[in-house]
Amino acid sequence: MDTLIHIIGGFFVKCFPGHNFTPSAGGSTNDALYCYGVWMRHLVLSYKANSCRIPKTVAELGPGMSIGCGLAALLCGAERYIGLDVVEYSDLSEQAKILDELVMLFKSHADIPEGNISPKLKDYSFPSEILTDELLRKNLTDERINKIRCELNEKDSSKRQMIRYIAPWEHAEIKNLPSCDFVFSQAVLEHIDGLNNAYSFMSNLLKSGSLMSHQIDFRCHSQSPYWNRHWGYSDFSWKLIRATKLFLINRQPCSTHLDLMRKNGFCVLIEDRRITSGSSLKRKQLSRRFSKISDDDFKTSGAYILAKKL
Repeated sequence: MDTLIHIIGGFFVKCFPGHNFTPSAGGSTNDALYCYGVWMRHLVLSYKANSCRIPKTVAELGPGMSIGCGLAALLCGAERYIGLDVVEYSDLSEQAKILDELVMLFKSHADIPEGNISPKLKDYSFPSEILTDELLRKNLTDERINKIRCELNEKDSSKRQMIRYIAPWEHAEIKNLPSCDFVFSQAVLEHIDGLNNAYSFMSNLLKSGSLMSHQIDFRCHSQSPYWNRHWGYSDFSWKLIRATKLFLINRQPCSTHLDLMRKNGFCVLIEDRRITSGSSLKRKQLSRRFSKISDDDFKTSGAYILAKKL
């Protein structure tokens, strides 16, 4: 029954493309506290592997409605941020409010919000061993904050030194981009159909020895009561369900991401999986394409992966 419901939903999207029949999930990048929580997770989990330093040039794949996570990275001491999107969602001139809220969070040494955000941490207290008082005094001066604010209001992107926003990222030429020390994404890679191209792009963007940090969501994104029901749909049914929802999900399991990382010159340092049990799809319900999916993949609804460019 749920297959029929979502196929009908796909047809509605084709007939009424102005309507969005896909419920949104997760936090909003227009929320400063959410952006603070996301960036601090990636920072904390990668800090020791990054030789205990703040990366100088940070790139984010799929920032979405705002570059709040990138602004958080700049306030921590990153010298440059590059936002890479498929379509231009974010209006930089409207980010000043998020910037001000983030400044207050850092100045108050706010704990990392737990909430419904992955990856999970062992300790959510403010990471004073990373963001020392001396480092914060240096990075949160009025002069530096005003410089970031001016860049947000600068209409001529060629005049920005600290912030770049590129959409669509697939058409960006690596030779025209600065080499990065760190690339991260939050629940984005499950939406990219050309995964090999994405990992190749990130590999070319990163310097040797640099890190990429990704939280990936393998759930069906509200396409069924079963979190892994998308592996039960035939290719034909899935095509009808997707209709014009081009950025729904690519249905690729965790092992595909790990294989593509290694193929594109990365060494996996951390692979932290959240295993989901209870009501879920049965193996006999898997479609032909996913009939041989491993038991590990079959149970993996989300994963945090930290990898190093060799």
